[in-house]
This record gives sequence, C-alpha cells and structure tokens, in this order.
Amino acid sequence: MTNQEEERKLLRDAETSQRDAEQVGQMRLDEAVRAGIGQGKKRAARRKAVYGTGFAAAAAAAIIALSPALMPGPGAEPAAQNVTAGAPKNEPAAEQAKSGYEKIDDYRSNGTDLKFSSALRNGYVSSLSESQEQNGYTVTLKGMAMDKRGMYMIVSLKNDTQKKARLSQIKVDFGDNYPVTWLSLSSSSGVAPGTSQNFFIENQLDPTKDYPDQARFNVEVYSGEFGQPEGQSTKFDIPFTAATQDLIPKTRTVEVAKELEVDGQKIRIERIEQSPLATYVDYRYEETNSKKIFDLINPQVKLSDESGSDTPLMWREYESENGLKTMVFAASKIQNAESAKLAVEGISAIEPEDLKLVVNTETGEIIQGGDSTLSVLPDKEKGTVTFRRELESEGENSGFSHPTEFEDTFTDAKGTVHDTPIVSEGYSEGSGGKQIESTVYRLSDPTIVQPITFTLKNYWAPIQEKAEVELLTPPFP
Repeated sequence: MTNQEEERKLLRDAETSQRDAEQVGQMRLDEAVRAGIGQGKKRAARRKAVYGTGFAAAAAAAIIALSPALMPGPGAEPAAQNVTAGAPKNEPAAEQAKSGYEKIDDYRSNGTDLKFSSALRNGYVSSLSESQEQNGYTVTLKGMAMDKRGMYMIVSLKNDTQKKARLSQIKVDFGDNYPVTWLSLSSSSGVAPGTSQNFFIENQLDPTKDYPDQARFNVEVYSGEFGQPEGQSTKFDIPFTAATQDLIPKTRTVEVAKELEVDGQKIRIERIEQSPLATYVDYRYEETNSKKIFDLINPQVKLSDESGSDTPLMWREYESENGLKTMVFAASKIQNAESAKLAVEGISAIEPEDLKLVVNTETGEIIQGGDSTLSVLPDKEKGTVTFRRELESEGENSGFSHPTEFEDTFTDAKGTVHDTPIVSEGYSEGSGGKQIESTVYRLSDPTIVQPITFTLKNYWAPIQEKAEVELLTPPFP
C-alpha cells in the first residue's frame, strides 16, 4: 500500500473521529477540546477541515489527539445515556472485564473512537500477548475482537531508538483464501524515542468466509515523520490465535427485503445483521432507477422505545462487485426496542446525462455539465486543477465534506483515454452559511488534448425528501 493510499485512509479516520466527537453530547470537554472539535452537535458556522496528500496525517492526528476526552476517567461526569464513547456511572458493571479480555481502564489515557471504546467497555476484546523485538522496536499484540464482517486489533509499539517511529504496511494474514482489508489506524503521529503507544486497527472481513483461528500480523516500522520518504524498515511477522468464533453466537442476521423510495428512486434494503461490535445494513440501488444515486443523506437506524432514540451512523462501508453496499451503525440493543426503522433525509443523485463533465483544464472553462456551484481553477505553475464548489453549509450539506470525484479514466478531445490522477489535496472550509469544497488533481500531461471529458463518481447533488422503512418489528427474532 502506498503512502497516498494510507493518507486517504487517514482522511477517513479523521472524518470518522470528527463525527464521533459530535456525538459526545453533554460530556464535559475542556477548552482545548472545544477549540478542536468545534460546537459539537450545533456544527460550527465556521469550520475548516484539511485532507489529502500532506494534510491527511495532520488532520487525523489533530482530531484523534483530542479523543482521550471521549473516554472519561473515574472522576468524569456521567455521559448521556445514548453516548457510546464512555461508560456512564450508573451503567451496570460492564467495565469489569472477564478474565482473558482487555479492560477499558487500561486504555483511557490513549483515547479511541466510539466503536473501540464500546467493544472494550463491554468486554468483547480478547487478550493477546504475542510480542517481537527487533532493532530497538518491540511490537506487541494486546487484543482483538471480530465478528463476521470486521476485526478490531490493539497493537502497541515500543520505540527504544533515537528517532520517532511509525507503523506502515499493516496486514492481517489468515491465508490466501481469506481476504482482510485494512480500513483504519488510530494515529499517524508516530512514537517518540523512549516511549510506547497503543494503536487501534480496524480491518474488513469477507462475511461469506469462515476464518481459521490461526493468523499472522504483518507490519513494518519506519523511522521518521509521516509524509517523509521512507527509509529502511523493520519488518515484523507475528503469529497469533484469533478468537474467530467468540462473538458469532451473539450475532444474528435477518432478511429484510424491503424498499425505501426517495424522489421515485428505489433503495432495496436486503438485510440487517447485528453483532456485539456493530449493526450492519446491506442495501443496493435498483438498476431501474432513472437517476444515478451517489449517496444517502443522513441515514439513521431509529430504535423506538419508551423514550425514543436513534442509532447514529458510524461510517460508510464497502461496495461489493455486484453493487451491494453496507452501512455500519453502532452496536445496539434492539431487543429492548418496540420497533427498528431505517430513515434517511434524502439522497444525492443526478440524471444520467449529467454524469459527463467536459472542461478545459488549462483555461478553467466548463463546456458541459456541473452546476452554478462549480468552478474549475487551473494552476499552471503547480500543474494542478482545483474543482471548487460553493455549497450551503447548513441542512442539506450536514457539515461533512463532499469532494468532487471522477471515474478511473477520462477522455481527451482526440478520443485518447487517460488514467484519472488521484486526488492530490482537498479541503473544506466555511463561513457565513457557505461551505467551500475544493478537490485538487495533479494534471500536467502535455499530451492531453483539451477539452477533457470526465465521468462523475461522486458529486454532491442533494434531493431533500425524508423516507423510512421498517427493518424489524417485534417480537424480534
């Protein structure tokens, strides 16, 4: 995996941590934290998030550095009952981890996001103790938890060298027939000389596979700061026994087979799967839809009980080859609810004929496609082109970034097909009710004949229309 791929993952980590921070509710945060994550649920009128090459690491580190406040210590005030970042004082003693499982108290000073702290608090992280030492580095596997779709790991790095060290090329290997995709790492800031640090690692699994319990953890340790050229690395290959079946008896899958309709476009909800780690909702966009759907707006699982509550979206998951998508929500105690619904506030979608964007990337002229919010800004000196959009920052935009992205190839005026360059930089900044989204591509090939025809892969085009569908009704299976 390249540095650019790692930085894209760190961008997603940063935005996930920001969303988690907004869910903290009434927990007491000190002034530094308030300055770092803004106004929480109120979404600050002014915000600036930076991502992309050279910025992703800083963004991830800046947000995650604040996250210990999300795990209150013994003297903290009680959190709101629907908060999963810390353990309320009046909650049953779930923090008393069973023998052979990690305790949340051992990680409060580190800080982590909602899903890891919830798994720790509820005693789902099995203890590991495998360790290797090489060239002044010690890597220790401390804990893991996995269901049929995902795997969490806690890994520590002790650095006894004279330079800062960081982890790279992370891989969990169960064998050739058992795919594992690394999704996120809790921090990119590195480990200072003479110190150690815990890392929280998330991996995606194939739900159709039954994974064996014997696995290997592979990682490379580099010296120096993130974003610097990588020098000589120290490679670790650590065998371990994974508790692959530990949470399977507590996991259940229910086929839903219902449709959610927004603006005449249909989203088929296939199934819901609940595990102690997360709630998964599988869905797909119907092929007969008249519009291209890019995204759902603010999807939530609503659990109705005496008081009523919503389960917030944790992160968007993957898309398989057959068009199946998965939303991942916080783990929920759905058996205590009177009903469970999936609700959305709309979709982001456009007509198929609007998928083509024809632009002259040398002059910035938009020849076809786009809308009044889009402008194209070439920078000949840097060899870059910025696609800039001015969006409403409240309501439909929901305070999250919406980069303009293109399919893997584009066509120039001679009909020559070229590979679309990856996003080299992106940032989102807003004030006065507006949010400016800028996506920067490095595009300086002199053989490209203008104008260029791109095909949109992601473009924020909100259609505000609330809809919901019943996922489960009692008695729950």
